Amino acid sequence: MMSEDRLDGDGADVLVVVPQRTVHMDELFPGAKPLTDASPARHKQEILAACVMGLSTFSGGMLEGYISPALPTLLLDSLEASWLGSLLLLGACLGALVSSWVISLGRRRAVLASALPRITGWIMMAAASDVYMMYGGRFLSGVSLGIITSAVPVYISEVAHSSIRGALSCVVQLGVNMGIFTMALLGTFVGWRGLAVFGAIMVVAYFVGTLFVPNSPVWLVSVGRQDAARDVLTHLRGPDYCVEYDLQQIISTKVNQQTYTWKDLARERSCLMPLGAVGLVTVVNRCSGYNAIITYCATFLHQAVPAVSEYWAAAGVTLMQVVSTGLAVLLVDRLGRRKLLMASITAMGIGLATIAICEAAVPSGAGGSWVAVLAAVVYVSAYSLGVGPITWVLVGETFPQAAREKATAVIAVLNWFLAFIITKTYFSLEAVAGIAGTCSLYASVCVVGLILVYFLVPETKGHSLSEIEAYFTYSRHSWKGIKSKHSVALNSILEQETGGSDSYSTFQASE
Repeated sequence: MMSEDRLDGDGADVLVVVPQRTVHMDELFPGAKPLTDASPARHKQEILAACVMGLSTFSGGMLEGYISPALPTLLLDSLEASWLGSLLLLGACLGALVSSWVISLGRRRAVLASALPRITGWIMMAAASDVYMMYGGRFLSGVSLGIITSAVPVYISEVAHSSIRGALSCVVQLGVNMGIFTMALLGTFVGWRGLAVFGAIMVVAYFVGTLFVPNSPVWLVSVGRQDAARDVLTHLRGPDYCVEYDLQQIISTKVNQQTYTWKDLARERSCLMPLGAVGLVTVVNRCSGYNAIITYCATFLHQAVPAVSEYWAAAGVTLMQVVSTGLAVLLVDRLGRRKLLMASITAMGIGLATIAICEAAVPSGAGGSWVAVLAAVVYVSAYSLGVGPITWVLVGETFPQAAREKATAVIAVLNWFLAFIITKTYFSLEAVAGIAGTCSLYASVCVVGLILVYFLVPETKGHSLSEIEAYFTYSRHSWKGIKSKHSVALNSILEQETGGSDSYSTFQASE
């Protein structure tokens, strides 16, 4: 089937794999059935696991959406309001810093561990007798948020088959948006203490649900539990699927990888390239003003459009977030990441520019009230259709297996630090530049981001995690030479030997 030769190079042996004849998958794995069907019935266990993880991000969305309905009744000044909105994100930075270590102990364990600081934070907010107790509750629950946003995208990307990985990774943002909408809707009827109690109940719900989902097969292989990984893959893919195919691919990726240090993230191409691409999308995600607008949604709409009921307008805006993210789930594996991402950034910029024009034309905001509200709907809908969910899709699928915990932690810290800065500075920026100037600044981020995304972010739709890793590891001009000298991932060998297309070349051409 194959011959192996060893070449000496720089004091080390290089294994050369040379195909000698065509080999079919059935010959290696009798009864193997490639799982290309993306219908829900074929992936029900993977979908169930992703939805349970979505409960934790739903709870996180409730944290992000809590301030919008609670703030008008808390009677705080702008300084206190800015700290109350931003301390959650500062706590998330701390959670993201420790998330690498926590995730390395197990993705599922990380989600379970996040429940303790989160429920403690909600209880502190529900029982708060002064603003400082609210501050403490927000910061503590933020630590949990930082852990969740690192662990959940990694877990989903590692349990989902490549045919539905993009859709299931959108569950992260779908859960967040549903949580924000739930808070906006309940806030029209329930006070800030009642909202905090409901938030604590949802923590219990996702903790219990997480107890019943399996560990990540990639993590199980990384700790030497290959038999357990095989059992998990059988549970997830179904008994008629050849799990050995996926298992050997995970094992081969682990065997061929080096151990990454924190310094390696900044000097190894396999880490630096995806960090740059995902970091760019994260900067556009946060610096386009989403956190400020959604955290202070009711206040923002009241300032921008005095003639409109801020509570119901906020509920309508956040409902559109949920609908848009639902569309992203349907489209991300059909249209691809790049198309949705660039369309999203374009529409966000148009929405922000429209709000700025309305405010500049009519300083009171009343004259263009419905235009401004519709522009806000366009902005949050576009965010939820593209930039919001795709950020977490890329976080879960672009980093090398051996560096996934550390690289994800870096992006999570960047994500929450930028969110903290944008949220904390919103009132100061709005006081200096007005809503028109603030939205113009956010729109300019979208313009610059669109240009950079076009040149720097590749399409990852339909490619395995190993293929995506190979894309970022090897330069485009040296892939053929490298493939002739090194053993490649199992699935790429099979595709080449069965007459399939060169997976790396296809990846390059699909950009």
